[in-house]
Amino acid sequence: VGILVVEGGLGTFHYLEHPLNHSAGIPFTYNEPLDVIIKPGQRGFLILYGQSSLLVSPNAGQIMQTVELWEGKRRLLSDISSTGFAIHSVASNIFELAVLTRNNNLYYGSQSYLQTPVIQLPNPPHWNDQTSISFTDTGMLEFLTPAYNPKLLVFDFEKCTVNVQAVLMDPKLEIEPCNVEVMESTMVNKVFTIDMNTKLDLSALIIPRRRKTPIPLVMVSNPHSLGFEAFISEFGNTLDGNIKHKLVIKQHSISSLTVDIADKTMACVDLKPLTTLISIGCDQTKKIIVQNKISACSMGILDPVVLQKNYTYTIEKEAYKPVSHKAEAQGNLHVYYQYKDLGCPRLVYYDKPWKPVVELWKDGVLEEIMNAEYVLREINGIITYSYSLTAATANCRSQPQNWSTVQAELDKGADRTTLWNRENYVSCHDDKDGKPLLWPEVEYQVLGGRTDNKVIFGQRNGIYTFFLSVVDPYYSYCSLNTVFSVYVYGALPMVMFPPVLSIVVLVVTMLLSIWLAYAIPKELNTEKGQCCKNFCSWLFLSCLKICNCFWLWGRLRRCLRSRKVKDQPGGLPSQ
Repeated sequence: VGILVVEGGLGTFHYLEHPLNHSAGIPFTYNEPLDVIIKPGQRGFLILYGQSSLLVSPNAGQIMQTVELWEGKRRLLSDISSTGFAIHSVASNIFELAVLTRNNNLYYGSQSYLQTPVIQLPNPPHWNDQTSISFTDTGMLEFLTPAYNPKLLVFDFEKCTVNVQAVLMDPKLEIEPCNVEVMESTMVNKVFTIDMNTKLDLSALIIPRRRKTPIPLVMVSNPHSLGFEAFISEFGNTLDGNIKHKLVIKQHSISSLTVDIADKTMACVDLKPLTTLISIGCDQTKKIIVQNKISACSMGILDPVVLQKNYTYTIEKEAYKPVSHKAEAQGNLHVYYQYKDLGCPRLVYYDKPWKPVVELWKDGVLEEIMNAEYVLREINGIITYSYSLTAATANCRSQPQNWSTVQAELDKGADRTTLWNRENYVSCHDDKDGKPLLWPEVEYQVLGGRTDNKVIFGQRNGIYTFFLSVVDPYYSYCSLNTVFSVYVYGALPMVMFPPVLSIVVLVVTMLLSIWLAYAIPKELNTEKGQCCKNFCSWLFLSCLKICNCFWLWGRLRRCLRSRKVKDQPGGLPSQ
């Protein structure tokens, strides 16, 4: 957005948008009210004209230029306004300019980034004060004059078209033939989108006139946000022997881009500059995918047929926290597995630190393995995983963000899975406006980037469904995110006693057994050992006698019982 400020006979353009808002344009003479024509194409071309003034600008008013008057191959005047003419009307299209003066002079020229030359065309059509001029096509200038019909009380229009290309072929004008025969490209009239850390390769075909070496000119409308490289090369000949040149432009940022010939002649009416628009922002064809080379299905742990039949799995109440509220879980959670969106889960061993391999795809083609910073969150609230790095081991210079701090800064009703993104992410490695590092032992929950942080799963087997969000603000203008699942295996059931306690008891028992095997035989050879041995022998024999007595007494009772049974009568007495 620009504002024209006039003060003390000087006009200056001021701008409201970065980076032009830091300085004003170069002042120029402003002696009368001027009309402004903004040419189409978003290239920054302006035309300012009044009754006796004509100025042009190739860069949105930062620099105002005069219009040069040429005759044949000679430049007559550097400023056509110095002739003292009175302008009647001005016509323009994307690249051409025509001026009709009140003293019946018609000027034609082309506006470019370097200069705007015009020549005087002979024998302009008849016109009056109500005549207007306009371009209907490239090189076709139309005079339109209203004619009043008093009988019908209506206006008709008299139209006269001037073929500028045919006029310029007049030898009397001594116009040098166009020094370029062909200039074309597939980028014309297209809109390209360029994202961060990407480049755009464009090319143009230029065939010069025989024995001519035109100078290609690559210009941009916004050089503050654009970086580009351009080179020209020969790649063959035409049938009549002319050399083909290929101009290659490598675009690294954003702007509208125009390819023109710096020294093209006035006769190049049909040789339009090649213009394209390049929009900076999110490339909608980009997406991220978590690599899935080893899945639970390919290893035979899960069956894809079963997963597609409304498969559900259970999350123990000790393993998750409800997403909708902060209270503790009251029971197990049963989750429906969405196979259509998630596919087969990736296979991960529980005791091995793990980090997903994230792929960046564009238009269905793998671009690269992403190395930007991103965060994970289990969408069902499972908490049986942690991170391998802390704020201290991640070399943080300020207190890092985590899901708890981000949640605390936003509204309670916000969606937890979309809270942390590239717009509110603050890197802890940059202490600018960061919080001081007060708790260095807190978990560092950001993966990728400059650290080798990884996820460590607890002693639990099962499915985890993660939401992945790219938070690196310098990787892409897009909000890149995805949802994927993993299956953790290899975790044994929890033991009743701590492993350290079991090991200590086992070691003590082994040492005690070894000591007893050594100490008991040695102690038996002493006097006390003999007494102990005799006592043990007496105790053993006494126990044996008691056991024998009980055995003999039992045998005797069984014998007496069997004899009593034999002495009883065979049946009941008859009555």
